[in-house]
Amino acid sequence: MVARPLFFAARAGLRLAGDRRRPGPERPRSASNGRGGPRSWRPARRPARGLTLIELLVVVTLIAVLIGLLLPAVQAARETARQTVCSNHLRQIAVALHAHHAAHEHLPEGARLHVRQGAKSIGWHVELLPYLEQAPLYERIAPDADGGARLFAGNVTVPVYLCPSAEPPTADAADLESAHYVGVAGAGTTREDWPLEEVVCGVAATDGTLFLRSRVALEEIADGSSRTLAVGERSIFQVDEDWTLGAVWHRFGKAPRPDSACVAAAKHVVWPLNALERRRVASVRDFAAPAGLPKALSNELPFGSQHPAGGRFARADGSVAAIAEEIDLPTLRALATRAGGEADASADE
Repeated sequence: MVARPLFFAARAGLRLAGDRRRPGPERPRSASNGRGGPRSWRPARRPARGLTLIELLVVVTLIAVLIGLLLPAVQAARETARQTVCSNHLRQIAVALHAHHAAHEHLPEGARLHVRQGAKSIGWHVELLPYLEQAPLYERIAPDADGGARLFAGNVTVPVYLCPSAEPPTADAADLESAHYVGVAGAGTTREDWPLEEVVCGVAATDGTLFLRSRVALEEIADGSSRTLAVGERSIFQVDEDWTLGAVWHRFGKAPRPDSACVAAAKHVVWPLNALERRRVASVRDFAAPAGLPKALSNELPFGSQHPAGGRFARADGSVAAIAEEIDLPTLRALATRAGGEADASADE
């Protein structure tokens, strides 16, 4: 009975010895985690290293250079978009002029003349409202037979009369800043046969397409509708005038005709393009202007814009022209007249 357990013990010893002679793969050792359980092995981590001051300065410099390169491109793209919107507004105005002509067989009056002196009349901005999908506003203004209106909506802006590159109207600005486009009254080679003062308002030109009491038919534009300007940009002015205002006239003493007529809705060309924007001339009503600057009367305030170079005009044929600031004054004046005989005057878009 004793020999049998010894036999099995001897066989077990031999098996263990054989296992030591045939080594297998080594098993990884597990370490204790201090709580009696095994702890998994992890590689050692290196401590994180931050940016040095020189590296930070290099990064900041690179970002500043990139911003300096991208910002002018972004601004140029935005201005291009604003110019496109401005041209579209002028094109809508030109189409509305032709719609008015189709309905009445003449273009709207640049500015009506009220039957009473000192009373406000309306201008072409109001007369075009029904053709610019603004019929409810036209009915609110309610033009009357005397040349005026029941309501002068200076505190209401019409988006199509605004250029996005110009200063937007403020909440308390009930003036012509709410309409950045005015009619082209001409060049002043022909004018109203009235002895008008030339101290504040000046003469009233009649050789353009939209002027005081005008009712010009397209057939009367002898220079060609594609070579005649009808509406243009004007972004800087110093006078408080509702955008609905056409003109105001006064008579001194017992004269049978007006002695003064200030036309707000249309201007005639006397000065170069952007003369106000470049401070080459000042409004006669700008009392803060530097001494020595030539003074522009109210009826001849220059056309101009806030675009980088030049301004935009709607031609009488319905197209839109982008006229460079460098255009010479005689050519600009020729484009402003409807029958001046200037066959070589042109403006490229």
